[in-house]
Amino acid sequence: NDADYLTLQNLQARARGFVIQALGNALSGLVIPPSNLSELINGYFTQGGDDSGGGTNCLMSLLKTYLIAWAKWRATTSEHGLKQVKTLGEIGDPSAELALAGMGQTDEKELGPYPVRDYVTPLIINDKLYPSDVFDHLIEEFNGHPTWEPKMLYYWLVNLYRDFLLSPSDP
Repeated sequence: NDADYLTLQNLQARARGFVIQALGNALSGLVIPPSNLSELINGYFTQGGDDSGGGTNCLMSLLKTYLIAWAKWRATTSEHGLKQVKTLGEIGDPSAELALAGMGQTDEKELGPYPVRDYVTPLIINDKLYPSDVFDHLIEEFNGHPTWEPKMLYYWLVNLYRDFLLSPSDP
């Protein structure tokens, strides 16, 4: 059943968090968890798993779209003596990597596009707009997008409100 499958995914995330934290301690290193504001708002993280980091999470106030743009920049620059990092194409689409191998799990398949979610986040939290007003902004912002029709924008917005307002506790 779906609840059992989600529980097994969260168990994997917790094991990964524990191992990474143990390695950080053993190597006298600092673990920087990958959780970010976009995932926090959607409840798309596992407590004791990918949010592990000994209380240090410098990414938690950053939206995923910003982090993706930063990673693309870092892949093309070696300024200030920094070595270039892998490109996103080499890394792949953002994914919790918890589903069974071969299932093609990506964050956006489960949540909808980050540009849409990250665009509406300040409208909901900062501007405190009603859902109908947020939808109007979405239509205006993404009008003419080749694949994001109004029906899909509406679907993603409904899911975002569901995730944001009714997010169940972590199994």
